[in-house]
Amino acid sequence: MSTTRLPAGALAALSCAAFTAVVTELLPAGLLPQLSRELSVSPGQAGFLVTGYALTSFLSAIPITAAVRSLPRRPLLLAVLGCFALLNAATALSSSYPLTFALRLLAGVAGGTLWAMLVGYAARLVPAERRGRAIAIVSAGITVALCAGLPAG
Repeated sequence: MSTTRLPAGALAALSCAAFTAVVTELLPAGLLPQLSRELSVSPGQAGFLVTGYALTSFLSAIPITAAVRSLPRRPLLLAVLGCFALLNAATALSSSYPLTFALRLLAGVAGGTLWAMLVGYAARLVPAERRGRAIAIVSAGITVALCAGLPAG
């Protein structure tokens, strides 16, 4: 067993990134009636805000990851998180369904890129014998998002 200390700050930041991705993806599912009313669309159309995000995230993860794999990880991670911040702020301010839908699709691209990075980045931060623990810490952001972030939202 290694006595090497885990890079707690870096792993906590990655865990927060996972938290952000889950809340961004799933929070609208709990707000469909309000979104439907505010955007003047049917509840089914409002549901496409969640579906569009998930589908775009799925379809873009591999090609975008392949396209950016030669870029330095830290600036890329910061850029993806910056995209989440901008896209979430613009989505919150939007009163137009087409604009909101387009913003959610772009957020899905950011989400797909982030999910493709998180575990690999965590694994590279620590020695091989500590990878499981590092990945568990990063993945805890998902649990916190589901248990606290979504209900708070």
